[in-house]
Amino acid sequence: MSSIGVFSRRMNLASKQFGGTITTSNIRVGTAVACAAFALAALAVPARAQGQRQRATLPAPPPQMGALAPENLTKPRPKAPFDLTGTWFVDLSGGFDT
Repeated sequence: MSSIGVFSRRMNLASKQFGGTITTSNIRVGTAVACAAFALAALAVPARAQGQRQRATLPAPPPQMGALAPENLTKPRPKAPFDLTGTWFVDLSGGFDT
């Protein structure tokens, strides 16, 4: 039996198993989807390479100081607009609803 006959017999079995029929329009749609996926994959490779070249040419960002670094703690800052420091006491002796 030729390979085309074996292929068509397998396709008929698959179509019966999944409850649908395979027509030439289905094959054309599947081929178009496969070609579109291949084209998108082919376009993604140059775009990725271009992004890597751009990252290689960018200068490195300056090193960041930690929040508790001595240079950061001694940095001059403006006075705060109001003071929230001190002892806070929430009187809940009457319950949460009062």
